[in-house]
Amino acid sequence: MAVMNRTNIARSIILAILLITLLLVPVIVQSSYILHLFIITGLAIILSTNSRLMIKGGMWFFAQAAFYAIGAYSLLLFRWKLGLNFWVAFPLAGVAAGFIALCLGYATSRVKEIYFCIISVAFSEVIRLTIIKTPFLGSGRAVSCPPPTPFFGIEFVSKVQYYYFIFILVNITLVGLYMIEKSRVGLILNTIAESEFLAQSIGINPVSYRIATMSLCCFFIGVAGAFYAPYIIVLGPTSFTVTLSMMVMMYAIVGGMGSISGPVIGAAFLTVLPEFLRFGAGLKNILFAAIVLLTLFFMPDGIISLPRIVRKGISCRSHKGGGKKPELW
Repeated sequence: MAVMNRTNIARSIILAILLITLLLVPVIVQSSYILHLFIITGLAIILSTNSRLMIKGGMWFFAQAAFYAIGAYSLLLFRWKLGLNFWVAFPLAGVAAGFIALCLGYATSRVKEIYFCIISVAFSEVIRLTIIKTPFLGSGRAVSCPPPTPFFGIEFVSKVQYYYFIFILVNITLVGLYMIEKSRVGLILNTIAESEFLAQSIGINPVSYRIATMSLCCFFIGVAGAFYAPYIIVLGPTSFTVTLSMMVMMYAIVGGMGSISGPVIGAAFLTVLPEFLRFGAGLKNILFAAIVLLTLFFMPDGIISLPRIVRKGISCRSHKGGGKKPELW
């Protein structure tokens, strides 16, 4: 018990130091491009952590790009057509994404596993083609999104304001997902993922929990899309392809599915990694894919398992160096 308490205290101290450091980033870093990397990483974290929760519920979901687009274009419509203030339209864009996910969940409630995966990919393409074919969404052309209206005198005129905005959104998302995971709902989702038959035998309705989880996660993804629209300024359907959904799933898998910190690490690693691959586009993509494959090969449980692998290696070396096998009893 004392060891666990010391471990928890150490983790709390590390987390506090990390949060303070992240709060000071705009003060320390003067480069707009580095701040941009932090902001894009924050968006990737929101998408990947919510994808992990859906996977925990047994849903291999590949429509993140669709609900990201729904959040972005809903914000545009609420501001263009209804003339709503940004701070009213912003949460409503997330609600719109969550509601559409709720409808999709009910429509696909009897579909499971690979079939659900295929439907989610198809739905993503439907949303992208709808954007291309709809005149008031730009008919496939790029459309501009105005910046957020001032918030208590704070104007969004530089990346510093967007950095702190995404910092708050990421922390709200992570705290919310952590609370869900540690609650009875998280335990139920684990049970459903392990054995749906077992879940049904103890009175759990897997369909209801899956639909509710998908709706909640797509709400957060839609909110991320509503942030992305004014940040990137110019929107187009090419930003919301199935490739984006595949990258989001890669963030979660490469980082590790064992805990919520896995997708966070995976999103940060794969967002920053291309910056170190200063080669031509073709060679850069090959090296990126090779590094990802090597990471998965040597760390099948994700980057989050690296400390455990290192400790295991040190332990094996110490036993070999001792000249005799450790006693089991």
